[in-house]
Amino acid sequence: MILLPTVSEKLKPHLVLLCIYFLVIISAEDQRSDKLTFAHTASLGCQTFLTARHIYLYKCFSDLTDVHSVSSFDHQSYLTATPKYPISGSKIYSRCLSNKSTPPEMTKGKKKSTLPVTVSQMILEAQRSSYAGMPKKEVTISLGPPPAPNRPSNSNPDNLRLHPLWNHVNSLNNNLHIFLSHEYEISKTKIHKDQIYRILLHFNPKTLHRVTHLRDKLVNAFETELLPHLRPFISPPPPTPIETDLGDFDPLTAPQRVLKEAIQRKKPGLTIPAGVNSHSLHLLYKAYIDPDLVVPEAKEFAHRPRHLDIGGIKSKTIEQLRFSLQCHAPQVFIHLTPFNRTVCVDLYIKFVIEEDVEPGRLIPGFHYTIIPSK
Repeated sequence: MILLPTVSEKLKPHLVLLCIYFLVIISAEDQRSDKLTFAHTASLGCQTFLTARHIYLYKCFSDLTDVHSVSSFDHQSYLTATPKYPISGSKIYSRCLSNKSTPPEMTKGKKKSTLPVTVSQMILEAQRSSYAGMPKKEVTISLGPPPAPNRPSNSNPDNLRLHPLWNHVNSLNNNLHIFLSHEYEISKTKIHKDQIYRILLHFNPKTLHRVTHLRDKLVNAFETELLPHLRPFISPPPPTPIETDLGDFDPLTAPQRVLKEAIQRKKPGLTIPAGVNSHSLHLLYKAYIDPDLVVPEAKEFAHRPRHLDIGGIKSKTIEQLRFSLQCHAPQVFIHLTPFNRTVCVDLYIKFVIEEDVEPGRLIPGFHYTIIPSK
């Protein structure tokens, strides 16, 4: 809302003329709609009127000397101020408006004003400032045809984003990615029990399994309840130049890595333990790939082993010690949960060599159980 000063009756005709001029500008500019919009024309008229009012107030009120913008003008000041040159006649007003004669008190000791003093100059100045404030249009140049629209995600039937477990797989912790590896069956024995529980909990927060359950129970729950649903996300094995044909390599002399890869390609669901020896791999190769393969008999398990002293235990594998323990002390049942090489050596010393071990190293019922005789 524009606040107009209280003026005498002699000034009202001049203000009416300014309003008429404002309406003429609107009607004229409305015909030239290709250059300015109606809103811009209205803004131009307002600027013209405010500029005229500003100059008039500057000329007529000497104690308002620093008025150079509408925004910095104090309306309360000019409403209550007493003009130094009262507007009592048309001569003083016409002299102030046309700038033909300026009272000496207003120019004494001051620089010459650069503001427009005629109506035509006021309109021209308002038009210049209005055109300068208009934003320039930015023309964007398109090089080449627009890109083709993206295809819908469901156009690809193999798109894993549609899988219900997609979000769970993407939020999987890094140390649980082993379950999505093609080498899961090979490295399953190295996976800790808490990792198995965590992946069950990740995909099913309401799972009834607990970390205190037996490891075999957790593994079975993962392989039966969760692993079949994760098959699409399991990474494929890297391609190898070696094929499974007999003409490419000799299975009896090939390294264990090559034998494992050949068996896994032929039987992907087969579990191959990490500590399996070459003789066992030859037997698996014969069972699943080449039934005519002649595998030499394993001499270490073909005969009953002899007794070993404490010094000879160090050179034997855990499987050889367990085989000897089973042959010489068949009444000892070994629990697999706490079983390791240290426990196997202690059991061999206690029941085969028949020497004492340190207290607390072997706990009956936890590490072993004696099978009662008939």
